[in-house]
Amino acid sequence: MNKLVTIIVALMLTGTVALADDNMITSKINDVSNNVKTFVINEKDKTIRYQKKSWEEARLQLAGLFQPLSNLFNRN
Repeated sequence: MNKLVTIIVALMLTGTVALADDNMITSKINDVSNNVKTFVINEKDKTIRYQKKSWEEARLQLAGLFQPLSNLFNRN
């Protein structure tokens, strides 16, 4: 009788299917994936805007620096 109970319990443990909802897990993974993707895209766009602004400011500063130097050497 003990063998029969042991076999039944073993079959129940190995034969049962997990009750996890695959769609729930998949949707959570997709949500995280989409959040990371959105974050990376936003950070990239923010970095590009900052770099454009920074390069424009640097270009104007260099132009302001070179103009007086150019005038200094071009005096006759």
